[in-house]
Parts: sequence; C-alpha cells; structure tokens
Amino acid sequence: MPWHKVTLTIEQTAMGEGLKLRNQFLQLFTAASMPKEMALFAGTTGIPGTTFYFSPGSHEHAKSLISSYSGEPCETPNEKSLAFLAGHDTAREDLF
Repeated sequence: MPWHKVTLTIEQTAMGEGLKLRNQFLQLFTAASMPKEMALFAGTTGIPGTTFYFSPGSHEHAKSLISSYSGEPCETPNEKSLAFLAGHDTAREDLF
C-alpha cells in the first residue's frame, strides 16, 4: 500500500481544518488499537497550504478520512521536510 496525501489550502488551515483532520486521525488510530505502522505527518510541497501524509499502514484504518479530503496516493515523502503529528513515537524511525 502506498503513502497517501491530503492537501489543504491556506484558508482551510487557517480555519482549523488541519487540526480537525489530525483529531479525526487520532480517533481512528486509537480505535484501531494504535497500530505501529499507522502515522500522520505534515509538510509543505511548494504550493500554498499544508500537505498531510498518511503512512502506508494508515490506509486500512483511515481510508474514509483520506477519501473525505480527496486524498490521493503519493510517493514516499521527504522525511526531512515533515513534522510528525500522530502515531507511535518511533514512527519516523520505523517508516523512513
């Protein structure tokens, strides 16, 4: 399963949509018994706004969330440009 990304505009981010997405992810993460392979990161891609990256292991548990934000499959993001948002503390080391 590939990585997936969701990009929010500056306006969506300013209105709290990124926080809402993170909170929904955390609910799904908890409901799935906190699988080690499930993590959420954020970064910028050179376009205005924020891009959220769902690890490959997230798709099984968060596919409805990803779909609700018109998420799409993507290449593995550049680890150095990402901020860890949710998942296990070791997610960065485990996934990159």
